[in-house]
Amino acid sequence: MSSSTTTTTNSLHDARRLFPRLVSNIARHSYRAVEIITLWFWLSHRFPESGLIRQILFMNDQDIESLAVEADLILNSLLLPNPAPTHDDNNDMPITAALLNMQTINTQYCINNCDSVSQGLSATLCGLRWMVFEDLLGQDQMAVAAAIVANENLNWMVLMDLFWANVYNNNPLLGYPLLRMIINDDDEDDNDDDLTSECTLLVTFMRGSLFTEEELREIFTRYGGVEKVVIQETPATSSSLYARIVFHSPMVLYMVLGNSNMVELLIGGKRMWARRFKSE
Repeated sequence: MSSSTTTTTNSLHDARRLFPRLVSNIARHSYRAVEIITLWFWLSHRFPESGLIRQILFMNDQDIESLAVEADLILNSLLLPNPAPTHDDNNDMPITAALLNMQTINTQYCINNCDSVSQGLSATLCGLRWMVFEDLLGQDQMAVAAAIVANENLNWMVLMDLFWANVYNNNPLLGYPLLRMIINDDDEDDNDDDLTSECTLLVTFMRGSLFTEEELREIFTRYGGVEKVVIQETPATSSSLYARIVFHSPMVLYMVLGNSNMVELLIGGKRMWARRFKSE
């Protein structure tokens, strides 16, 4: 086995060891646990000499909880549209800084470098493979579901209908900035038809409402990773009436549409309608 393969295997194993400690031991939401673990791995890649993950694995639950609180500061800062300036030398992440043996890691650093931090976290999540967490997330949710069944005497299929309706209606990932940016492209064998049917949004514009590619990309990047924007080509004398937004993950469609077939968006006084694109 190559050294790179061994390193990757160890990373996945370590991620799976950390997950139940965050969820079961210190009662973190499973989605936030994935984000926190991803952040720690990103920091460990940036500062490999620190041995950050190995240090965390040997910490007690109380110290891990304190470290997770510091991770929340970074993750929450990614949600701020206009973050308030703070001093560059603020020491709001002392435990993390000590583990990395450096003092430049703080929320202001992450705010100042928001784009690169976000991209780094997304890339790290891809490297860890979102699928490694899927069964763990399932176990966590199913444990809750089993408790509801026991207490409410609900039929299992009825419970699952309620569970998934809650997921898609309430968009639980909207409060988790990193998972909103998830890029789930591990399967390189997907063809364009699959991408079109699963990951593409069709938006139509009210006549006279002009949207540029840059505007559309900015609008929909708020929901998740945008791969490309394709606007209707028209003569110079006409305006485009529709565009296709291709996302990295079909999950993002649920961020936009929820459980609706079509949603209306009003952006800067300009109106558009969004629905799932269906290839002919």
